[in-house]
Amino acid sequence: MPASDLRNTKVFSVFERFHALDWSRFDRFIHSPYFNQSEELIRLYELCHKLLKGNGQRSFSKEEAWKKIKKGHSYDDVRMRKYLSDLLKLVEQYLAQAQFEEDDIRQSIYLLQAIGDRQIAKLERTGMRTVRKNLEKMAYRTPDYYLSNYEAEINLYNLVDFETNREEKSNIEAISNNLDYFYLGEKLRILSNVSSRKKVIQHDYQLGLIEEIIKTIDLKKYESNPTIAIYYQIYLVNTDPSNEDHYFKLKELLEQHYQLFPSEEVLNTLYAAAQNYCIFKINRGQQNFLKELFDVYKSILDKGFYSQENTMTPSRFRNMVVTGLRLKEFTWVEEFIQKYQEFLPERFRENAVSFNLAQLYFYQKKYEKVISILQQIEYEDFTYNLNSKVTLLFTYYEMDEVEPLFSLLDSFSKYLNRHKEIPTNRRLNYQNLIRFTRKLTNVMPGDKPAIDKLKKEISETKVASVNWLKEKIAELE
Repeated sequence: MPASDLRNTKVFSVFERFHALDWSRFDRFIHSPYFNQSEELIRLYELCHKLLKGNGQRSFSKEEAWKKIKKGHSYDDVRMRKYLSDLLKLVEQYLAQAQFEEDDIRQSIYLLQAIGDRQIAKLERTGMRTVRKNLEKMAYRTPDYYLSNYEAEINLYNLVDFETNREEKSNIEAISNNLDYFYLGEKLRILSNVSSRKKVIQHDYQLGLIEEIIKTIDLKKYESNPTIAIYYQIYLVNTDPSNEDHYFKLKELLEQHYQLFPSEEVLNTLYAAAQNYCIFKINRGQQNFLKELFDVYKSILDKGFYSQENTMTPSRFRNMVVTGLRLKEFTWVEEFIQKYQEFLPERFRENAVSFNLAQLYFYQKKYEKVISILQQIEYEDFTYNLNSKVTLLFTYYEMDEVEPLFSLLDSFSKYLNRHKEIPTNRRLNYQNLIRFTRKLTNVMPGDKPAIDKLKKEISETKVASVNWLKEKIAELE
């Protein structure tokens, strides 16, 4: 697309992200004399709208646009760029305004500030009632809640003019407490996020006042504040994993206060911390935490966080299935697949359901059903494809179907070589699984030298599904 094409401009790319409601609102916005008094900008906006509704492939130069908005005038590139820049500013102003209109709290706080700045005494009571009413309506107790309370209390302080009325008790304590709650809660939220990320990627984050904050929390024990209590507990879970009491305390706090946080935060941050701790323990051999992880998953489901399409990712769906299968909760897994498949994004649903049903049948040793499902489907997503081939590999091995197994190992190897989009390390791990499975089939039960040699090779190599290999070798000993 040439640089001079109108479709290549920043403002056009923003318009491409507009929803139907945005178009109707922005149309009123740009025609309002309060926000815009330029007819040229209106015509430029209408042209962009028309182009977006029409053939998206046709080019349209800035010169052609100029003829539409400045009929009878020679093309002026500097002026045209100014029109585009001014239209972009209007769009940005609209986006900010639209966001502002959705936030009753911000509106009432700014109203209170305006009343104070203009000293409109007759609106003071109304303004204070409105802001308090909106604060009471806030369902969640995130750090933003305390920030809004802090800002409201500051404006109330200025309205009442406690500096002049020194004999009257001020709200300075409320100002201070809300500022503390916001700062400590937000700082702990950031700290918990960092401590969690460090388990995956080692970055040296430089965060100020951490020791002071932790000492403050330890001394004052802000247990009455759910935001601070929960994020502090997540911090302890991440930084002192050997103390299991931190996990159980977090679990208790989540049960008590989960409804005080937005669903996305509950799922992706709060309960995710509990899940990650369980997985950390399981990976270190503490299998009792497999039941804990299962209970966390069931608790999330029982609370109804997944209640509509697109709310459950395929990876979460699979993790819940695998956890249930490892605990031999086969009835629960089957009911889960049937009940919660409708909350998966539609484009992933068929693959997720078929693959996880195959997993269920494998654990139930219904191997013919596994083969029936997995042989019929070629998954588009390479992760599903890899997992599907591994499950088939396990199935043929368990059934002692040597010819289908070796045929699969050959086709699996070719698949890995053909699909270069699979990360190199991951591809190598699966190639090693293929290689060691071939060796496994040649080891005779009780052949200690051969078994010891294979165990040593596997221990020195990165292999996909290594636990399965170790389990099968153990059966030969």
